[in-house]
Amino acid sequence: AVVRVVAVWLNSPLTGHILSRLAEPGMNGLADINIVHNKSRFSRTLEREHEHVFDIEMPHQLSLACALTPGRLQLLSAQASDLLLNGQRRANMARGEIALTSAGGPVARLVSNLNHPLRERSVVARFRDGRRLVGFFPVGADDSFSQLFEYSAVDTLTHHEVFDDDPLSVC
Repeated sequence: AVVRVVAVWLNSPLTGHILSRLAEPGMNGLADINIVHNKSRFSRTLEREHEHVFDIEMPHQLSLACALTPGRLQLLSAQASDLLLNGQRRANMARGEIALTSAGGPVARLVSNLNHPLRERSVVARFRDGRRLVGFFPVGADDSFSQLFEYSAVDTLTHHEVFDDDPLSVC
């Protein structure tokens, strides 16, 4: 049997674009990957009990990290902070961070902040020579477009692409 993780971020066309760019000649030497999910989640968090920030978006981020990094990932560190809202405390529901590495490969840093005032789902792949790919996923049903930026080693924008991206339908 083949077990596959079905996750929205993996079904995003943006992920396919990034994987294609990583497979191109000259795109080797991946140094690190940062995968960020920022989106406040106050109402649902106060309505529910016994959730953990790692249970919300982190599984999607983890599946993306597995897809983008070569080899088996190993945990370097993990941490979470409590959400304080209107005099109520929800343990481990504000911000979570996981750092992973693969043998001889890049470090992957996953951050999920359910206390953040701005909405963002992004990935940054940085190469050893300073080049980087920066992708922004759709953050809600109100807009189904992603953006991919490519920067040179001297931080000059060399490529920008906007494309339709409806990962829930694809999933």
